[in-house]
Amino acid sequence: MLQVDNIQVSKEYPAPDVSQLHQARSFADVNEFFDVLKAANIRYVVMRNWDALPDIELGGNSDLDILVLEEDLPRFYAVSGVITPNALLSIRLCLARIADSYLKIDVRSPLDGYLPSDLAISMLNTRKVNKNFFIPSKEMFFWSYLYHRVFQKPWISQEQVKDLLELSSGLVFLPDLHDLAAIYKLFESKDWKPTRPLDEWVWWIYRDNTKHYPEWKRYEKIEGAE
Repeated sequence: MLQVDNIQVSKEYPAPDVSQLHQARSFADVNEFFDVLKAANIRYVVMRNWDALPDIELGGNSDLDILVLEEDLPRFYAVSGVITPNALLSIRLCLARIADSYLKIDVRSPLDGYLPSDLAISMLNTRKVNKNFFIPSKEMFFWSYLYHRVFQKPWISQEQVKDLLELSSGLVFLPDLHDLAAIYKLFESKDWKPTRPLDEWVWWIYRDNTKHYPEWKRYEKIEGAE
């Protein structure tokens, strides 16, 4: 549930099917999950919201976005032992079994349209170690976060605008973040043409987001995405 301008906005997704969770590989904690990825030399990066790791919330409200190199995906799935609930839907959600609960993981790759492929590859090539997992460089985090907020969300808050302006310092002059055409051209100038994500759960400014989720109509009207 989101709170925008004192309006409660429902954005509900199909609940993950946890009936097969017992078939997933069991990890004692999130640290062990990352240690297994490291031992298998999986080339990945935690895309954002890593500050609370490894002590993050588990269960239904958990959320972790991981970008994995395309050729490493088979090994990622093999060593992590995650399950794919709602497998018949066009989504990228996986569940990792952690202790007596689970962690919801959105597994992204350079060829799934979540990010422009060259931007995704750059994130992986310039990743850095944080604790026992990998995060983006400051520059790649800025570009991926800008992309995420502008093209994959129907509105952007003033706090997020402030964060992006701070992150852009020394990198690029940002136009008005509500000027979609200008932001689009900014990415095109880097040869990172915005791409439609295959994952139907990802809100995307250039497609009919209410086709599968009619409740998003009200969500879009609050700030608009012209």
